[in-house]
Amino acid sequence: MNMVKILIVEDSRSQSGMIVNEVRSRGNLIPVLAESFSQAKGLLEANPETFFAALLDINLPDAPHGEIVDLVMGHGVASIVFTGEFSDELRERMIAKRVVDYVVKENASSIVHVVSQVERLIRNQEIKVLVVDDSRSARKMIIEMLKMHKFKTVEAEDGVVAMEVLAQNPDVL
Repeated sequence: MNMVKILIVEDSRSQSGMIVNEVRSRGNLIPVLAESFSQAKGLLEANPETFFAALLDINLPDAPHGEIVDLVMGHGVASIVFTGEFSDELRERMIAKRVVDYVVKENASSIVHVVSQVERLIRNQEIKVLVVDDSRSARKMIIEMLKMHKFKTVEAEDGVVAMEVLAQNPDVL
């Protein structure tokens, strides 16, 4: 079983303790905690390829407007927003940034949910998806979204090419 590092960015010690414990309980996940934007930035810059995914509180004392999402996703790390703040506008803004999920901190089951999302991302790596569309830009957009969810992808511009791809790749869904 491969060990997978998960970046947790959370400034509340009680919340971070619960999240770290839940991540650790999964056996193959290694939690790495940053309690601020600047700590997360330092970890990402020192180890740019280290993290498989990130669980992010978006209201940090040194970056209160969700800047952490741009920082982490700019390093190609799949991000799940885990925040105490809910608004339709904020949720839509985070979804537009292509976060994997936006979860409100409500209770212990919310923590279990976000860590389960990370495990789903790990399983997604085993799945190869065929994207078929005659529009190159549409294929690119779909592939980009699938890759943020850690799926492998192959593409085809039409049904004839799709059948050839499937013949060469029997493991494609």
